[in-house]
Amino acid sequence: MARPKSNPAETPEVTPAPAPEPLKVEATFTKAQLIGSKHFQHRRDVIRAVLDDDKRYSIKQAQAAIDEFFGKKV
Repeated sequence: MARPKSNPAETPEVTPAPAPEPLKVEATFTKAQLIGSKHFQHRRDVIRAVLDDDKRYSIKQAQAAIDEFFGKKV
């Protein structure tokens, strides 16, 4: 048996749900990796003094620690 053709005006339009945004995970680095990076090549001495050996830091965290170090009064 043949199906009757549907009228496009009667068919509701289905909008697909937007895809969820991927989680943004910042890369973390060891103190040794940051010391060896080109990004911090002029701040290696500060990184050695400020950061802990056993922790991992994102670029933002390392930069914040450096900024805090230079913001302190002597």
